[in-house]
Amino acid sequence: MPLLLDSHIFQWSITGSPKLPQDVIELINKEEHVFVSIASLWELTIKSALGKINFSNDVFDKFESRGYRLLPINNGSS
Repeated sequence: MPLLLDSHIFQWSITGSPKLPQDVIELINKEEHVFVSIASLWELTIKSALGKINFSNDVFDKFESRGYRLLPINNGSS
């Protein structure tokens, strides 16, 4: 079953945060298709620019190395 990570889960998984429960880590690790919405990246980038979180540029390297897939925003029409 494909997974869509929300902003917090994505951030915690990339940073290795202890806030991420072990059962969620196992679920992410066993799933072949793990998606992150471009909206989540946008949200985290804005929060980082405002100084609310530390979201470094190397996150995109980590994103690719973990095999996460980017889910674009569209209006649903073909």
